[in-house]
Amino acid sequence: MRRAIKRDERGFTLIELLVVLALASLVLAVALPRLDTSGETVALRAATTELKAVLRAARSAAITANRDLLFAVDPSGHGYTLDGAPHALGSRGFAAEALRLEPPARILFFATGGSSGGRLAIRGRLSEQVLEIDGVTGQVALAR
Repeated sequence: MRRAIKRDERGFTLIELLVVLALASLVLAVALPRLDTSGETVALRAATTELKAVLRAARSAAITANRDLLFAVDPSGHGYTLDGAPHALGSRGFAAEALRLEPPARILFFATGGSSGGRLAIRGRLSEQVLEIDGVTGQVALAR
């Protein structure tokens, strides 16, 4: 026995399907560029956290060893030297060379806990974060 198809039991029409596909492609076209930016934002935050930890550790090492310690940014912007020993920054953004540390500054951490002070910027393609090193206390903070 064949059953008659009622009008409300039909499937989607071709026009309805094309409208849904057009809307989906429009949403993807708007969302995909934003997803790429958020990847850089995450890498930038991770790199900033890593650099803050390195600078705080350098200050602590200077105090503990009771001698001045020199932190210098590598000219490539992807690493640094600490008391003459070269180190690479390990976060994903630096490893992929999407991020760069500028300027190639030299910061001296004193045995007393102070420092020569300065500003370091971590730059990506679209944004940057700046760290400030206080000259009196040697504390590292995110610039506002």
